[in-house]
Amino acid sequence: MSSESVQPEVEPRTLRAATGYMTIIEEARSLFSVTTESGSEYTCDLREPACTCPDFDYRDDVEEYKHIRRVRIEVGQVDTGALENRLTETADDLDANAFSLSARPSRASPSGKTFTSRRSVPWATVQ
Repeated sequence: MSSESVQPEVEPRTLRAATGYMTIIEEARSLFSVTTESGSEYTCDLREPACTCPDFDYRDDVEEYKHIRRVRIEVGQVDTGALENRLTETADDLDANAFSLSARPSRASPSGKTFTSRRSVPWATVQ
C-alpha cells in the first residue's frame, strides 16, 4: 500500500465518505471490500484508483468516488486531523449562511409560497 497522502476537498462525496456507515475489509494489498449501510458491496483498488460501484462506471468527470475516499481515510492516506478541521470550517460556514438566510425577511412568491431570498425580489401580489 502506498504511503502517499491524499487530501480530498470537502465536497459532498468527501462528506459522505467521512460520515457514512461503511465496513472496510482489506482483501489484498491495495484491494478493499467496502460494504455500505444499505448492504451493497463494492471492491476498491487504490492502485488505479478504481471501484466497482455504478458511479465509477458512469461518471468520467469525478476523480475519486466516496468509497475510494473512505478507504483512503481508513488506511491513513488522508490527514484526518486536517480533514476534521476542514469539515468543521465547512459546517461553521453552513451555519453562518443558514443564520444569515434566517435573518432575512421572508417574501411571498407569486404562487403564495413563502421563501427567504438572498436578494430583494419585489414580488407582485397575485389575486
